[in-house]
Amino acid sequence: MGAASPRLLRSPRDRWLFWAGGVTAALQVALGYRSGAGYADDFWVTTAIAWATALYLVWRRSESVAADAGAAWTGAGALVVAAAVIALGATSSYKAFDRLLPLAAGAGLAAAASGRRAASTFRRELLVLALPLLNPVPRDIRGLWVYRLVDLTAWGAYAVHRAAGHAVILDGDSLRMPQGTLDVEIACSGMLGISRLWVIAALVIALFRTTPMQKVALFAIAALVGFAVNVARIALLASTVMRGDDASFEFWDDGTGSGFIAIGSMAAAGLGWWLVMRRSSAAPPAGPAASAVP
Repeated sequence: MGAASPRLLRSPRDRWLFWAGGVTAALQVALGYRSGAGYADDFWVTTAIAWATALYLVWRRSESVAADAGAAWTGAGALVVAAAVIALGATSSYKAFDRLLPLAAGAGLAAAASGRRAASTFRRELLVLALPLLNPVPRDIRGLWVYRLVDLTAWGAYAVHRAAGHAVILDGDSLRMPQGTLDVEIACSGMLGISRLWVIAALVIALFRTTPMQKVALFAIAALVGFAVNVARIALLASTVMRGDDASFEFWDDGTGSGFIAIGSMAAAGLGWWLVMRRSSAAPPAGPAASAVP
């Protein structure tokens, strides 16, 4: 027997959950906007993407939601949702605690719908709403490997220029050239680019059936592409220093050029992901009993 095809919000119980989630998402996205405050922009974008994906998963559920939680679970879930929304709008500055609030609101909605079975019923939706915990990378986790990543990035850019025959000296995390010096700082580590690609990789896993090996490959490709693209970016910035071209430096560092680099990174990662997913879909089934597990 083939897998059940998605049926769009087939019952009123499905519809109330979708619309309650939509209202909650709109409130959290609106209240969670913190412009230009460190990692706040990335948190806000990740939250918006997570809610949009979670709502899509609810919309496309292949089974009806058994909304039989009971009054106690429904009331407790509603309180959790309200608290998560209010907490996100309570201050105008971004806090690390904000990362937990999309997941908390989603857990409240799930509990209101399915009670103690909320985690198993809405596993994929809750995992998606945990994405703000992944991007931007939490400070304590960043500290474990960001300095090593800076070292590797500086060395990679140095290797590119040495291979091209340019007069570049690697001094710690600085690239020294006759025309000037480029310091590779923590902000240049490429960690943010990698964590953004990890978010997209997680969405691919949530939306498509993947094997354990594919899941590992999707995240590995994101990390490798993010690192390689950032090395190329630092090498490009070093080239502008060599030419004494301040306008080009600003263009590729914080200007429009940085957006082109982000698009190129996404395209390269997308190609790698497509090859991984395509290889699996082209493989013949193992037998009549084979089945895909999300």
